[in-house]
Amino acid sequence: MNDTTIGERAAELLVEHGYCTREEVEGCTEEDLETLEDRYDLALPEAYKSCMRHIGRYPGTLLAGSEFAYPEMELQTKFAKEITEEHATHFQLPDDIFVFRGLQGYAFDCFRTAEGDDPPVYLLTKFESEKGGGRYDLRQESESFSKWLFKKIESGPPPEL
Repeated sequence: MNDTTIGERAAELLVEHGYCTREEVEGCTEEDLETLEDRYDLALPEAYKSCMRHIGRYPGTLLAGSEFAYPEMELQTKFAKEITEEHATHFQLPDDIFVFRGLQGYAFDCFRTAEGDDPPVYLLTKFESEKGGGRYDLRQESESFSKWLFKKIESGPPPEL
């Protein structure tokens, strides 16, 4: 993506699409990102860290109603693991999973940290089975975090305040 980082481009798009003003956009600190990596004992992919450095603390109305901004999203990985351990006997989340967005406890957007600097995005949720009941599963939503992010931003418009 030429000389513009993913996070810089995301910040530009947030302003361009009316989610917030340039002055309102707020990113995470390196300490915030280190806290996440330490909590889950993993190295976050560069695409995600770039995003969070630029828009992680306040991305305007982007993804309003979900736990995407820091620190609200901080415990989503732990929460997703607890839910699947409690309710999904056939399914176990991979150790390298990182949930970057919670959707009010019923679904989670995540990636595997071992899948590169701009990993695919997966949706973790309870899917209904053909035999009735439900089961947890990961389904790929996007081939990369950056494509997922830009699509979410560009799909606007932001909700009315």
